[in-house]
Amino acid sequence: MDIAGFNLFSVEVIGAILLLAVLIFAVARGAKRNPGEASVETSERATKDLYAEEEARSRDGTDAKPD
Repeated sequence: MDIAGFNLFSVEVIGAILLLAVLIFAVARGAKRNPGEASVETSERATKDLYAEEEARSRDGTDAKPD
């Protein structure tokens, strides 16, 4: 194997190892959620509550409408 073939082989191997390391890091970071971050369920519930409040204000006529 000549030097060019060895360089190509080493770049491919190192690249694959780096890609695997980055993927493992991303999956591990995603699985370990920060306690300060809101979960999807919390976010969905808050959005529904805001929409319900807005709808109630709209029905009552207390929503601020621009003139």
